[in-house]
Amino acid sequence: MIWFDIKALENKISNNELTEKEGFSYLLAYSILSLFALAFAANKSGGLMMLAEFAISVLITIWGLRTIYEVNYEIDGKDFLKRYFAITWVIGMRLFIVLIPLSIILGIFYGMFAVANNIDIHQPNPQWGIVGITFNAVFTLICYLLIIKSFRRLRMNK
Repeated sequence: MIWFDIKALENKISNNELTEKEGFSYLLAYSILSLFALAFAANKSGGLMMLAEFAISVLITIWGLRTIYEVNYEIDGKDFLKRYFAITWVIGMRLFIVLIPLSIILGIFYGMFAVANNIDIHQPNPQWGIVGITFNAVFTLICYLLIIKSFRRLRMNK
């Protein structure tokens, strides 16, 4: 994997020498780096909660991407990134449509619970942090499972 030498990478791509596996490595590295940035940007509580969310996200991402890559290899080992981004876009849009009303409903329940129990929603709350981490982990797992299922259907069609 080339980290800094853009000319060397451009030459490799121009000479059609960049393999699917190398493309996968760039996707995996980019995904982990993005998770790292998001963990720090989105988590206001910091500390162990942020570390736990980051670790869980990285583990799920590594498992999901590796599984998808392996299933793609069983198809024909070609066009991984093209298939991955196309399938992920459609599944992402479907999940986004489901997530909007689900988030509204959960937000209403969260607000009602907070008011009923005199909880200041603007103060850090470890219990809600755990709920958030769990929700994100489950949602991410569902997303990867749906993508894997789609890739497996492609494999069956070959």
